[in-house]
Formats: sequence, structure tokens, C-alpha cells
Amino acid sequence: MLKAQEIYWKLYKVDIESKITLSSLALSIFRMKYYDASNWPIHIPNKNEDSFIRCAYYGGHTDTYKPYGEDLYYYDVNSLYPFVTKEFPMPSGVPVWHGNLE
Repeated sequence: MLKAQEIYWKLYKVDIESKITLSSLALSIFRMKYYDASNWPIHIPNKNEDSFIRCAYYGGHTDTYKPYGEDLYYYDVNSLYPFVTKEFPMPSGVPVWHGNLE
């Protein structure tokens, strides 16, 4: 643990004891070394925007529970999320709303 603490301090000037999770440590390093807030500002949505976005954001597990029938196909796409993040730009900036959020 002391060796890891020394390495992170030497490379990033981050005390790993100040972070609760590896995710928070990674986010701190990302923001410090790689994130350019002037070119990619993080938009904090208001209450209406947040509610609208949350309604559209869902995911889960899909499976075939009745694997019988005619002309049926079951597709499983591996690594779709990494592919999309590589091939398409990440949404950023202030969203443009078309229509009423109410």
C-alpha cells in the first residue's frame, strides 16, 4: 500500500488515502491530467432536464426465455458500448431542446 501511495503521489500528486474508491481516484487523475474544461465544459442539468434524461436512461439484461418457434433469431452483441464510445463523439456541452420539457 505504501508503494502504491508513493507511485501515485510521484506521478499525479494525488494521495490515494483521500479517495474512497478506485473510480474516484481515476476520475481525479483524469480531470487533472486529461480533461480540458474550457473546451469540454460539464453541463449540470436543471430539474426538468434531469428528469427528462433519467426517463430515457435505462438498461438491463435481455434473454430468451421461450426459445421455441419458427423463424426466430437471437442476437447478442458483445462489446457494443466500447465500440460506440470509440466510433461516436461523446455528447457534451449545453443540450439543445426541441419541444417542451414539461
